[in-house]
Amino acid sequence: MANVPNRTPVAGGGLELPKALGISEREEVAATVRWDTLEAVIDTLNSWGFKEAESPKVEMPVITAQMLLTPDSREYTTMFSATLYWFNYSNKLKARVIAELLQLENEMSDIGAEMRKRLRRENEVRKKEEKLTAQNIDDEIETNLRHRELKIRAQHLKQMKYELDARCEELERSLRVVSRNIEMRKEENNQGRTDQNMPGRQNGRQDGFRR
Repeated sequence: MANVPNRTPVAGGGLELPKALGISEREEVAATVRWDTLEAVIDTLNSWGFKEAESPKVEMPVITAQMLLTPDSREYTTMFSATLYWFNYSNKLKARVIAELLQLENEMSDIGAEMRKRLRRENEVRKKEEKLTAQNIDDEIETNLRHRELKIRAQHLKQMKYELDARCEELERSLRVVSRNIEMRKEENNQGRTDQNMPGRQNGRQDGFRR
């Protein structure tokens, strides 16, 4: 004889779902371990020589008009180097955030699939008027404690990604501006050397030509 699910009425007129339908602590740990691949990926990348992101030793540069007008090429080189360092650093951080977010979303999906399977099985032995709707099942998943913890962490990571997206875009624009100004300075210097090597004008005539 099939086990009859607990149909004890609860406050508000609903039915109390069997506790076994949720995810046990042991199963939560198993799901976390199952999808916890990020550290292994990082270890592999480290073994290939790709080291983890290190915080830049210089402040994140904010490009100003005064900085772009400097005639000192060394200052331009320093400016470009600092901007590039921060751009690469920000991109590495963003990659780490996206990688962890993927891991969390897969764990959430795993928990949701397991709960749906159990709740559908529970529905099979319920009377027609007591069957859970699709919305009821979704609500049970969304209010599962572990699922909710993962969702909060996922929100935190998505918010970090949005902020890092803005930083990366800002740094990328700065790199383009600085690179363009470096090229303009090179062109000006090359033009200056060309002008110096051109024959000079003396007494209203160019050297080598008579009027």
